Order: sequence, then structure tokens, then C-alpha cells
Amino acid sequence: MLVPDFMHEFELGVWKATLTHLIRILYAAGDNTVQELNERFRLIPTFGKDTIRQFSNNVSGLTKLAARDFEDILQCAIPAFDGLLSEPYNTIVLDLLFELATWHAFGKLRMHTETTLFHFGNCTTCLGEAFRKFSWDCCSKFTTYDLPRETAARARRRGARSTKTGTFGTTDNYSTQVGELEHRQVKRFYARTNKIGFTHAIAKHQQHERLLHRIHEQNRMVAQGAARNVVQESAKDTVPENPLLHFVDQEPLPNCPPELHYQISQGKKYRWDLSAWLSWNKNDLALTNHILGRLIPGSIAEDGDEFTMAQRNALLLINNCIYRHKVLRINYTTYDLRWAQDSLNPRTHSDIMVLSHEDLENAHPYWYARIIGIFHADVQYRGPELCKHAPKRIDFLWVRWFACNRNLKTGWAVRRLPCIGFYPQGEPEAFGFVNPEQVVRAAHLIPAFCFGCTTALLPPSIARRKCNNDEDWDWYYVNMFVDRDMFMRYRGGGVGHKSTSEATRCLFDDREKLDRQTFTFEHDRELFEEENEDDIPMDDSSNTEEDSSEESDEDVSEIEAVSAGDSDQLIGDDLGDEMEEYGYSGLDQVLDDDEGDAETFDDEDALGPEDGEGPDDEVEDATL
Repeated sequence: MLVPDFMHEFELGVWKATLTHLIRILYAAGDNTVQELNERFRLIPTFGKDTIRQFSNNVSGLTKLAARDFEDILQCAIPAFDGLLSEPYNTIVLDLLFELATWHAFGKLRMHTETTLFHFGNCTTCLGEAFRKFSWDCCSKFTTYDLPRETAARARRRGARSTKTGTFGTTDNYSTQVGELEHRQVKRFYARTNKIGFTHAIAKHQQHERLLHRIHEQNRMVAQGAARNVVQESAKDTVPENPLLHFVDQEPLPNCPPELHYQISQGKKYRWDLSAWLSWNKNDLALTNHILGRLIPGSIAEDGDEFTMAQRNALLLINNCIYRHKVLRINYTTYDLRWAQDSLNPRTHSDIMVLSHEDLENAHPYWYARIIGIFHADVQYRGPELCKHAPKRIDFLWVRWFACNRNLKTGWAVRRLPCIGFYPQGEPEAFGFVNPEQVVRAAHLIPAFCFGCTTALLPPSIARRKCNNDEDWDWYYVNMFVDRDMFMRYRGGGVGHKSTSEATRCLFDDREKLDRQTFTFEHDRELFEEENEDDIPMDDSSNTEEDSSEESDEDVSEIEAVSAGDSDQLIGDDLGDEMEEYGYSGLDQVLDDDEGDAETFDDEDALGPEDGEGPDDEVEDATL
């Protein structure tokens, strides 16, 4: 179907043409749908260091975009286009975008199995059906025209053919106006200096001017939020300080050894006194229960009724404080047996996913949460359950939990992304604590823009980011297509996802109609063909030939037995079962455990404690 050049054929070919026509349809539909599309893309959060970058203010313009930009648009297109068109066109477009994202994810995989190749072929069939339905039932209903950029480009080409303008290029090449106007600024600063060492003095004046502009902007923002600050001042004495660390706060974090699942700084620079926090949460024993659940063998951290008052009194928090941290790093193994790392911080990249272990029907394999703060505490338990009572460090995350939207059908069979939303404040599951060891990966959550925002879930609180303006989106979509590894974690069958294979086995039940058909592995087909060849009758020429054939059969059977014994020694029963489960059975090779193409962490502070953000992403402390 496609040529080997995947980037030019699909990302800059099929997908770019499809996206261009979708934007033409939005222009034909009217009602500011194009402006709404641009605003939605601008609100989509980033992910990773450079996996999903900040979108421009004018995505519909399709200007100055590389292949990786079109890839990002495809991976985040479903929430952005949801609800922009009326039914049934909205459903047709969403189905097409889902199939495009699925086909693109299969095509970008760096390790395939027989199962993924079978599903890849079925996805190609579904993609063709989705394109035909989109062409017949949606495109034919709209009268589309060229985009503004296409009309402007045509006009420029006509002008270039009819005239010889543009000989000198842009005005910067022959006009001194721009440089002269900027030179006036330097002259103005030069007049304020003592004319001795004026270069350094001019630089200081420019620095002071930028500082004054910044102070003026901060004062303007304070004036705009004066009404909200009145409410916050009334509760100033009862709310602890924000658990977030400012961007300028320095916390050295060395390179993380790949054998560790997570890494948090070992420093104790930013302590948080629990007196004010406990006075604000007098009846909240969630932190105590979480710590006891991790210290006492056989206990459950989430079950608060299990612990007695004597056990709670035996727990001692040294110095009556906990310590805040800026960054949490999560190491994981990708689907293709590589090492990778996610960097999380409560300011920008704070969404995580953990295994759910639910026993409900049609249960989702993951739970989702948003990190409010990253902490560690030095604790000492003096109860009889432990033989040693030495102080111990406990790392934990304070999170705000998401709940799955059970009213919407989601998954591969219905071609919809998982939909989740925050618990209301009154629910006991709204907030909690998580062991960093339980974090599987960072999650990319995109607001469900079609459902809007609300303030009913939580009053003004430090659990929100400052940029949220005390509002929450009603629902969020879980982006399953953000990268290859995330796609395989929701598709199931990743070779490197052995540790989570049992918990995510329910994903195999969520398949499209074509994927539910049974197929035969390649090695099974070869065995079947060999059996058919053996069943072909042969003419009996003489008894001597029969005797000789019997002897030869005995020799062959002995050789086969020896070879079978050797193969059993090479590939054990457990390894053979695992290879058959992931579609690798029948291979005449054994992977060397010591070999593998793993990403190294030799680049010192490759991610950095600031997670790659600039100072423009600063989040100010918020109080309830």
C-alpha cells in the first residue's frame, strides 16, 4: 500500500492531505470552528522532554511544520476535533482519526511479532473502510474551497510570473530603518552613562529596564486577581504553604542508575512542617495509614481500619516534618527491550499511571493520578511487629485521583480514547498517597474540550496549579498514541512489558471484529504442511524396500529425538511458553540476556532537575 519512505508517504503525504481537507471542512462548517481548533491545540499539554511540544497559535495555518510536527498533530488530533462538527459527521471524523493514529503507531513500531503484524493488516483494512466512509458520507456533504494560505500562495505565484518584483529580497536588505530604530535605544542608554566603559553600563541599563517591565507585569496580574486573593487571605492562617517548589529553587539530582525504578533527590533542603498541615487536616489519617502500610509486613496501605491506635502512636516522624522535592524520575523498559526514563514534576508534567488490579467486569488496567507534591519522610516505628527500630526513609507522592467515565464506551472496539475525570472533593478516593515504586509511567492526559470546565469538583486549593484559575476540566482523554511504548501498553503483547503482562491481560478482550478472528502462527503452518506431505501414499515396489525404509525411519527417528533433546536444552519450557505468548515461538534462536540495545544515561544531567522547562513556565505558590 505504501512505499518504504514512511515519513514522506504517510506523515507528509496521506496524513497532511487528510488534515488539510479536514480544515477545509471546518471552514465550510463555519461557527468559528477553525479558531476553536487552534485554541484547543494551544491548550494541549506537552509530554516528555520533546515527545509532544507546545503547539503554535495557528495550527490550522499549517505553516513552518516539519514531519515531526504533523506526527504530533495526529497523536493529539482526536480531543481537538471532538465536537467541532455535528453528528453524524463528528463520529465519522473521530473514527477516521482513530484508525489513522492506530495505523501510524503500528507502522512506527521498531519490533513486530506475528500478532502485531496480523493486527497491522487488519488495521489497514479498517483504515481503508474509514476513508471510504469519510469520502462518501462526510466529504460529499460539504462544499469546500482552498484554504487562505493556498489562495495566498496562488496569488504570489501569479504575481511572480507577471512581474519582476522581489529582486532585492526583503526590506531588511536595502532599508536601514529597522536597524536605525533599534540604534536609538542604545543612544538613549549611552546618554545615561559616564562615557567610560559604556558597554557594561548600557547592558546594566537594559537589564534594569527588563526587570522594571517584569515587576510591572506582576503588579498587573496581582490587580486582576485581587477579588480571588480576598478569599485566599481569609484562609491564609489555616492553609500550609504550597508543596510545589519554584522553578528557580535548585535541587541537584545526579544521573539515575538504570537498575533503579525511580529516583528522588536525597537532599533535605526544603522541609515542610506538619504542624499547620495536621491542624488543617485533624481527622485525616491517610498519610499515617500509608506509612504504616509500607512498614508493617502483610498490611495494606490503603486500608485505614486495619491499624489500631497503638500502632499509630508507635509511628514517629523524626523532626515532625517531611521534605519536599522537585523532580521524580521513573525508569522503565520499553516494549522493544530498551531502557527509557520519564521525568515528572508537580508544576508541568505531573500525571502518572499505576496498575489498577480491578476485578470488575470490563475493568480498565490502569489508574491515573495527578501529583500534588513529591516528598520523603524519615520515620521510626517502635511497634512489636518489627525487630529493628532504626529510622527509615519513606518516599511517597501526594496525588489527586482520577475516576474512569463508566457512561462512555471506550477502547479499541469502539475506537475511542479512555475518558477519566477527577473525583469530587467529598469522595474518600479524591486524594491519597502513592509509593513511587508503583508508578508505571508518566501519562499524557488531554482535556476533553467538548465537555467544558467546572468549579464544582474542588474549591480554591493548593491541589491545583496556579494556571488553572481554580477550575477543572470535566473530563480528560488518555492519549494512548503519544509514543510507541504507550501504544503497546494499551494494545498489549509488548515483549518488554513482562512485569505488567498479567495485570493488563484484559486488554486482549478489547479488540475490533477483524482482530478477534483466529490466525495460525507461521511455525504451526509449516508443521501442518509437513504432516500433509507425510500422508501422501507411496507405491510398494518390494519387501526389501519396505525393510530398508523401516530401518531408515528408525535412524531418522533417532536423529530427530537427539535434535529434539538438543532443542529442549536450548529453549526451556518456560521460555518457550513466553515466546509462544508473544508470537515468537518457532524461532531457532535464543536471545542473549546480556545483549540488547539500551539507551544509556552517560550524559550527565541529560534531563536535568528542571525537566527541560524554561523560566516562562514558572508556577507561583497558591494558597487555599
